[in-house]
Amino acid sequence: MNNEKIHRHLIAESVFETGNAWLDDCLAGGLNQENMVLVAAKTGVGKTFFGVQLAAYAAKKHKNVYYFALEAERHEIERRMLYYEILRLAKNNYPEFKMPRYREWLHLGLERDWESIEDIAQKQLNIDTATLKVKYSQRIFTPSMFRDAVSQLAHVEDKPDLIILDHLHHLFLTGDENEALKTAIHGIKAVKDEVEVPVVVLAQLRKNDAGANIKKSIPSLEDIRGTAALTDVATDVLIISRVGNEAKKDLPSSIQNPMYFHLAKSRTASEATPYVGIVGFDAKRGSYSSKYIIAKAEHGADPTLLEEHEKPHWAKNAERRAPRIKSTNYKKPYGEKDE
Repeated sequence: MNNEKIHRHLIAESVFETGNAWLDDCLAGGLNQENMVLVAAKTGVGKTFFGVQLAAYAAKKHKNVYYFALEAERHEIERRMLYYEILRLAKNNYPEFKMPRYREWLHLGLERDWESIEDIAQKQLNIDTATLKVKYSQRIFTPSMFRDAVSQLAHVEDKPDLIILDHLHHLFLTGDENEALKTAIHGIKAVKDEVEVPVVVLAQLRKNDAGANIKKSIPSLEDIRGTAALTDVATDVLIISRVGNEAKKDLPSSIQNPMYFHLAKSRTASEATPYVGIVGFDAKRGSYSSKYIIAKAEHGADPTLLEEHEKPHWAKNAERRAPRIKSTNYKKPYGEKDE
């Protein structure tokens, strides 16, 4: 067997699902050891939630996950996982139980009735996330510190299967930001190649320019904050954005909090880049929907929903849609009167 074929088979062996139906379909089953995925979104859209869900799903599949939480407060990642585990537990077993909001839950303190539910959820979470390790940084964390930390992981017994950096723009950079980001992303790629595991890097989209009249429904690669080197180096770029109010009118009411998921770049799955997945977020369960609606990306306009026969073959988890009935203008025969 030649070297290329051996390497290809090793890549195939390393594939694992992300738990996000849209991304798994786009990437033909999920991440592999060659992937360096840049995930970009604006503040408040859900970058960290995407990273947390990805980490939790991979850990539940017994993958060793290292999560660098540069933006989060101490214990925030584990705390959010626990909260959503409690939500799922309560919804499935105690449907009449009034669930507190996240901040209300933080302020509950010790309450006997609540503690029993939380203990059950914590025990399950301990099992599901036993292979997840979270590193917080309350101080300066530089690109070289990240590279050093990851390089050391290549030699530990529980070598990582997935590394998540949350997020790129919270690395401490000096000098010109674009040049520093360019150096940082090349360094991250180098260490990814060294440890031979997928690396997912969360990043920030630029804020809208003041006074700009053009408002795009789907952000593009150029909207990612920083240098073009970020998208050039990444093997795949996923952009997450909110579905606007006008576009929501064409969607089924069952889709809660719809988001656009657009694989804006992929070196190995370019056939997926013209499409957009519309994915719902269930706040009560803390998860993205297992199905999505597929649409065609339109430059500067809302994506166009596809008919059933227009779906690409790889979109296995796309929801089935009834064909739209085209309206026709009915003209009454000459002489016919209204009743």
